[in-house]
Amino acid sequence: MNGIKFEGILPALITTLREDNKSVNETSVRKLVELHMVRKLVALRKSLDALGSDGKVDFLNRESRGYPLVYSRTDGVETYLMCMNPSAQTQTVDLKKIDGKDRQYQGVLQNKEVVFEHGVLTLPGVSFWIGKDV
Repeated sequence: MNGIKFEGILPALITTLREDNKSVNETSVRKLVELHMVRKLVALRKSLDALGSDGKVDFLNRESRGYPLVYSRTDGVETYLMCMNPSAQTQTVDLKKIDGKDRQYQGVLQNKEVVFEHGVLTLPGVSFWIGKDV
């Protein structure tokens, strides 16, 4: 599941269906794509102990009280960073400033194009990103 992105699935699926001369109900297709994403998230949670109910949760940007929401999940062996931006605006967060550590993360799952450079994470509006501490 390394770096899976779902941003382009909906337009590509609609185009393919139209090319195949099939009736396209955009709302139904959007719901199908959203269902697929939920299934991916459930499968990811089931496959990783750190994301399960026994994993420790640590909210990292409590002081800012804004977006994006950033927290880590760990089982003591693996650590994952969860970042969510429910706002319509692009949001950035300097991860070194909120946890005081210079960590490297490998993208695991995201729904839009997210940029992670030099410890700074930039999330477009209404997006999420999950990364593994490597």
